[in-house]
Amino acid sequence: MGAYIPQLKHLIKTARLQEAREALADLAQHSKKDQEAAIELLALASDNTALDLLGFLTETTAKEHPLHQRLFQLTSDRAHINASFTRILLNSGTPAQMRQITPLLKHVLTKEARGDLLNRILRVVGKFKLEDLIDDVAEFIFYDDPALKQEAVKALERMATPMALQRLKQIAATDKCDLDILDAIDVLEERLEPLAPAAEPEPARPAIPKPAPPVSPEPVPSVSPTPEPADTARTQAPSPTPVAAPAQTGLPEEMADNLFLLASKRLQDRHKAYLYFCEHGDLVARALKTSLDTKDTDLIINLLRLTARTIPQKAVGDLLTLAGKKDLEKPIKFSVYTALAHLPELESAASVLVGTSDSSMHIRIAALHALNRHSSDYVIAEIKKKIESGTKVGEAIGISILDARATRLIDALMDSDTFSYIISNYLERGASLQVIDAYISVLEQRKRISSVKKINRLRLEQASQERPFFVVIHPSESYLNVYAKLIHACGFDARTFVSPQEAFESIVFEKPAAVVCDLFIKELTALDLAREIREIYPRDAVPIIVSSLQKNLDKALLNHAF
Repeated sequence: MGAYIPQLKHLIKTARLQEAREALADLAQHSKKDQEAAIELLALASDNTALDLLGFLTETTAKEHPLHQRLFQLTSDRAHINASFTRILLNSGTPAQMRQITPLLKHVLTKEARGDLLNRILRVVGKFKLEDLIDDVAEFIFYDDPALKQEAVKALERMATPMALQRLKQIAATDKCDLDILDAIDVLEERLEPLAPAAEPEPARPAIPKPAPPVSPEPVPSVSPTPEPADTARTQAPSPTPVAAPAQTGLPEEMADNLFLLASKRLQDRHKAYLYFCEHGDLVARALKTSLDTKDTDLIINLLRLTARTIPQKAVGDLLTLAGKKDLEKPIKFSVYTALAHLPELESAASVLVGTSDSSMHIRIAALHALNRHSSDYVIAEIKKKIESGTKVGEAIGISILDARATRLIDALMDSDTFSYIISNYLERGASLQVIDAYISVLEQRKRISSVKKINRLRLEQASQERPFFVVIHPSESYLNVYAKLIHACGFDARTFVSPQEAFESIVFEKPAAVVCDLFIKELTALDLAREIREIYPRDAVPIIVSSLQKNLDKALLNHAF
């Protein structure tokens, strides 16, 4: 590494930006180790410094170089915390990268108040034909900002897709119709006519209410001195009352009925609706979007569980919107992080970082599961900074990483002396077998043979202690790991299962001290499972504990069943 990284660290820390740019100019030619160290410095730099240096690097690094993608990802992560970084992405992204950050652009379009940034995003959405943002773009036509309205119409025209044409025709039937909209319709009909017969317009979808951007945006400096949550920025901006959207048709009747049943007091009704949405996974994202502002906690939790199961990619933006809400109820926060952890791909998990410092252990574990699945340079650097702060919060995060069995995060943080010290202390105090096994797997991957032997001795000591065990059943790893920790702390072992069939076979083979499950276990309910278990063990032999985030159910029915 030599003197390069220490010198760069000093330049970044003292904000000597011109010299830092000169030092970074040939970063792509340095060793991979130097590049990783430089990226970590940029991840932790102040907003002003990072805006300048990341803007310089993304513009000067060849887009085909692997370093460019890492810089783009780092900038995207920071943009989720401070929207000013979005400008860098708009200036340097490839078409594929623009599609990758669609959830971020959706979030900024919903929350941002700066007219110049919104105009820039609208232009880019049209240029790269980001069709998933058509409804978000169209909403700007319903606000009293002529510049944004004009840019939104242009963006839909540039997309030149049947869906964009359909949306413009719907708007043309309202009092917001003007010559720009009619001209755009004429242009698109002429372009699209040779490609396919005109489709019948579908009923207009409900517009999602949001505060309007300023009527006459004041010039804003290109660099924000401090990161500012996007919703705060919008609150401080002038907010004219939006013009009402046209009358809209509601959800399809069958879908609306099942959405209502998801919050019924009867467990059977909820389960019937749950199975309906499992079979119609394409409707889950729309159901979640229409329910974002509901006060019914149970409804949101069930929709988030369905999102985790059906994994609709269109729900990503709404999940990130929920994750960024302040004062979110803990059951919903836990469910949001759990849903994010189930997604195979996520453009950025930076907004989940706040969950790692939560005072509640179960929230930390759920957040770390999501971050373990979707880790990045920025995520690792921020977690490392928190752990090395020397605070109780940092220690709690380190322990929760182990409890979450977040092996990717463990591996990435192994070079931190502070984290290694936390690991050593926690394992010697008596971590569960599951945690020890997860740590051993990381050591084996790193080929640390002597360390594996040492930890195996601890494992043997743990395994030699005969303890009664609980069986825990749930499709979520976050839930299983939370209960494994709590049960271990009470002097029991926990045998965790995702599959109810495997759990039942274990229960038949050996009597557990108790069974812990949720209300819904894949296609079964807790009532179904209880009936099966009661045919083998009476109530006083094996208690069944139904632990659910849901509240508003018929308690008398549940008490009778269990």
